[in-house]
Amino acid sequence: MSDPNGMNIAFGENAGGCGSCSQNGGAKRKLTAYNQFMKKELKALKKAHPAKAQGDIMKMAAKKWKASKPASSHKKSSTPKKSAAPKKSKRKSVSRK
Repeated sequence: MSDPNGMNIAFGENAGGCGSCSQNGGAKRKLTAYNQFMKKELKALKKAHPAKAQGDIMKMAAKKWKASKPASSHKKSSTPKKSAAPKKSKRKSVSRK
């Protein structure tokens, strides 16, 4: 199949893909603790609150995640950030009389 510009377009089994997803032969990544929690929690919240909007359900699940563990375990890195050194001015100082 081709688009109006003459480029080939493939869908489904004929699609090339980048290889990062399992359907194209790539290895599937292991879910993080956050992903596992959210997958389980979203399913339960959607069942309990079918009329709620998706954004509201996400907020509810995020609050539960935050409350479920100490804040220190949610951080990505424990290395402190370097403080930025003050930038030097490119202007020459001029004394005014």
